Amino acid sequence: SKLLCDTSSVNNTYLSNHTLETIGGYGVHAMPSDIVEYLTFNRMQNCATAICKILDSHSDIDIEPLFQWKLKCLPLVVRWLENARSYQGNV
Repeated sequence: SKLLCDTSSVNNTYLSNHTLETIGGYGVHAMPSDIVEYLTFNRMQNCATAICKILDSHSDIDIEPLFQWKLKCLPLVVRWLENARSYQGNV
């Protein structure tokens, strides 16, 4: 599941695999629910996949205003959020 969605940071979630859509040899009922969910996200266009995975895994941030820019600013915002996280205890 970490290959499909690395939730260790927003940036790692953004950089996770968004193209793998199926895993052969396993029925949907035999897979863990998080893997089924990530494969379902991957069937969307790449921009929507990244956004859905970040929202699903990091629900404590509001990135909805970024939808107007699609992925143009997302890497910059991800970097900013990672930097902001290191200051969280000091605020």
